[in-house]
Formats: sequence, structure tokens, C-alpha cells
Amino acid sequence: MVKKKKVGKEVCETFEIEKDGKEKIEKVCGTEEIKHASKKEIERQNKTLYGFFLFMGIVIVAIFAWYGISYYLNHFEYGGVKFDIVKTPEVTFYHTSFPIYQKNQKVDYNVYLRKDPRKNILDFEGDSKSQEMVVLKSDENLSCAGDGGISILNMQQIFRAMGMQIIADPNATCDSEGRYMHITLLGGEENKIVEYGPSCYELQVKDCEILDVTERFILEFVRKQV
Repeated sequence: MVKKKKVGKEVCETFEIEKDGKEKIEKVCGTEEIKHASKKEIERQNKTLYGFFLFMGIVIVAIFAWYGISYYLNHFEYGGVKFDIVKTPEVTFYHTSFPIYQKNQKVDYNVYLRKDPRKNILDFEGDSKSQEMVVLKSDENLSCAGDGGISILNMQQIFRAMGMQIIADPNATCDSEGRYMHITLLGGEENKIVEYGPSCYELQVKDCEILDVTERFILEFVRKQV
């Protein structure tokens, strides 16, 4: 019977010994047998590797899925305008932007709405026409616990960013030739936006829902800027 030749590697060790009162270095070499993994061990190792890579694959897919779901929940498009949701402890904002030019450089002007534009469904009877000048009037009874001031300020800032000049003229009325934009905010029995003349708009507000009406009006102009 022929014995199977063992496969090994040479291993040497060096010893320092004392012989006849003298130190001597001896080197001893031998062969260390290399044991090959059995079929069962190989299968076990393969299963372990497979489990590890499967686990890592699941983790990677879960991470991408989480980012995808998170992005979907916090980003949306409405009326051709892209929004992302910005949550603060006090208010949830719906953020978008449009390009403007400052010192011959193109930058983004940020717009933060407080009402979800997907839910702020309000008819806009007319067409949004930008003008170089804007006259903005508001009923004194529309302070609405501070919402009136926020609404007016938002409209002024956004229209200025679009290159319009805000005019304070209490005697100004709708211009039949449409040489400037005339906006009137007043209380009404329903939330409604009506263009009743060339670039003349009446924003009717019910139950102090002034943010709903003004932000719906703003959105029409933002859509033409993006």
C-alpha cells in the first residue's frame, strides 16, 4: 500500500545552547504538515461567506430604500414647481426657489410657503401677468393674528425679487391700460382670486385664511419664473 505523501512547509527554529562552557547557536529545521480543509469545512465556509454577502446586500438595499423613501416623502412636484419639505419645531415650510440675477450672477431666490400647495386648491380666475410696478392694498380687518402681516411681507419680498417695484398709493385704482399691477385683499364669503381688469386682482379671504389665498396667488407667478 502506497502512503500518501504529506504536503508541508519547512519550519526552522534557532536555539542558543551552552556546551563545554561555550555558547553555541543551533538551528533545527523540520516540516510542518499543511492540512487541507475537508469538503464539509469548505461547504461551511462557503455558507458563512454567502450569509455575510447576503447580509451586506440586504443592508445596502435597505439604505438605498430608506434614502429613496425619505426623498419621496420630503420632495414633490406640483404645477411644474419642485418643492421640498422643511420641518422646524414650530412650522412646516414648503420650500422652492426660482433664479434671479444679482451683480450679473445667477442665484436662487428661496420661497418658503406655510401651506401645502398640493392641498391649497383654490381657483385662479384670470391669468398672472407680471408688471414693473405693483400697488398692494389690504383690508385693515385682515390682520388675522399676524398672518396678514406675514402674507403682505411675503408678497412684497417675492415680487421685489422678480424685479417689480412696490408702490404705496392708497388712491390708486385698477388701471384700464394695465400699466401696473393692482392687488386688493379683502374679506369675503369664500376664498377666491379674480382678475377683474388688465393686471388687476381681487383676493377674497374667508375666515382669515389669508395665507391660503396669498400663497396660491404667489404660486402662479413663481411657476412662470422656474
